[in-house]
Amino acid sequence: MLRFDTRRIPSALFIYANPLLALAWTAVGGGLLFAALGHDPGHLLYALFVQPLETRQGRLDLLVTAIPLVLCGVGLAMTFRANVWNLGAQGQLLVGAACAGAVALAFQGEAVPASLAPWLGPAVLVAGAMGGMAWAAIPAYLRTRAGASELLVGVLLVYVAHTLVSGLVQGPLGALNGFGLSALANGAQGGVMLDVCFGTAAAVAVGLVWLVLARTSFGIELQVVGCAPAVAAHTGIDPNRLIWVSLLAGGALAGVAGSTMLVGPLGAAATDPWSGYGVSSIVVAFLGRLHPVGVVLAAPVVALTCLAGGSAAAAHDLPESIAGVFQGMLLLCLLGCDVLVSHRPRFGVAVSRLATVPRR
Repeated sequence: MLRFDTRRIPSALFIYANPLLALAWTAVGGGLLFAALGHDPGHLLYALFVQPLETRQGRLDLLVTAIPLVLCGVGLAMTFRANVWNLGAQGQLLVGAACAGAVALAFQGEAVPASLAPWLGPAVLVAGAMGGMAWAAIPAYLRTRAGASELLVGVLLVYVAHTLVSGLVQGPLGALNGFGLSALANGAQGGVMLDVCFGTAAAVAVGLVWLVLARTSFGIELQVVGCAPAVAAHTGIDPNRLIWVSLLAGGALAGVAGSTMLVGPLGAAATDPWSGYGVSSIVVAFLGRLHPVGVVLAAPVVALTCLAGGSAAAAHDLPESIAGVFQGMLLLCLLGCDVLVSHRPRFGVAVSRLATVPRR
């Protein structure tokens, strides 16, 4: 009989080993799914998740896809540590992309002097960050003022953002409907500046979030509020301030991620900016154990599932939703494996803890 005994101390081994275990169980589940559909599991898993990495273009597409996931993931890791559930990152990404696109279109005008070309990348990033922050301020205000759940508000705002941005794309931002700005992608100077800015933005974001979480009092307050809210209340920590700062920071990073997807890191937009990358970044944050370095390691894994749901899936007559299936299985397996962090599996007959009273 299998039973689980509560550990006195959480297992540090399984905290870091569980992502690998979850990947293994996801591969097994995916193989069983492909076998049930009548496909060769080994061949299909290899074609979807290994073959794209054998070419330079495939590795480049993986990097392009992973950059926005890193940006969104580190922002979500910060908010999740404080038990602030920012599930509206997709909406913040969309609004940030729209704001960045408006600025990018302004730089495409013939009246813009060439001397402003080096400022294209920073301007696009700032516009995306401001748009994401503005959208994240809505659930922050409703949570701190009205006590509304930031989880529900954030999810509902995703649909509002999708409708709003879709209307803008059909109207004043119609040039963005092609999911990529050709003048920016093909311009040598503009493309190089975007490469530098987007790559630098991702590296700086990871470094800053790690520094804040590991080396500042604000990072300690986030962990205290997330792990022991009662202790935080007695120590005088203001939870509303943490909610505002964490949500605004997460929104800014999601907006920057939207700008990288719209204009396209490395000079070309490789993915549809309206896809569910904000949702995929939730998997990245948990797979990375809510740590900035872990997010960097987890982002390429989730990015690979996104690529598998694109051209690779179409080449084998699979639906695009296969990416969401694998991401869902990965998150489910991770949550199941996390039971081993706090519980130890044992085989045998359960022994009652109640002492038996001898008969007289």
